[in-house]
Amino acid sequence: MKKIITLMLLATVVASCSSTTNMTKTDRKQQKEMKAQNIEALIKDSTFMIGITQGGESAHNMTLGLPRLTISSDYYLKVNKDKLEVYLPFSGRRTTATLSGGGIEVDTNDFVISSKGARNADGWDIDITTNDSNGDTPENFTFYIKVSKGGSVSMGARSDSREAVSYLGELQKLPK
Repeated sequence: MKKIITLMLLATVVASCSSTTNMTKTDRKQQKEMKAQNIEALIKDSTFMIGITQGGESAHNMTLGLPRLTISSDYYLKVNKDKLEVYLPFSGRRTTATLSGGGIEVDTNDFVISSKGARNADGWDIDITTNDSNGDTPENFTFYIKVSKGGSVSMGARSDSREAVSYLGELQKLPK
């Protein structure tokens, strides 16, 4: 009797799992497509935020075999139509000395987005270049951003006065 009850319970569990799996495959595909459409809309509207989860490493650090840094969620790149805000860690070498902190901090209205919304088979490629001519030591950055269809981001930051660094993160809707 125990064997029959156990077998019936097992059959019920297997049947419920298999029907749920078929349903979720379709749902997952629809969710992925909806997410890709939402991401594309954010990119085309130039209103998005990239929350950085790992990075700040330069090629020099990776050559030395140093591990990738997992960082707090406080670092970001925000694009809001005509404003660019960047707050990123930096652990590479600098070619010029400054009195400012060691991270990458940009708050400007003078920037250019190229390849905006250019979708390819893997996602989107976005290049953002700043045009800073203010201050004692103006520093321009170029951010090379690759966004997957799922919203994962691989980003490189380059400057004339710093070593190039790379970051990983997630594309998100701008917080209100």
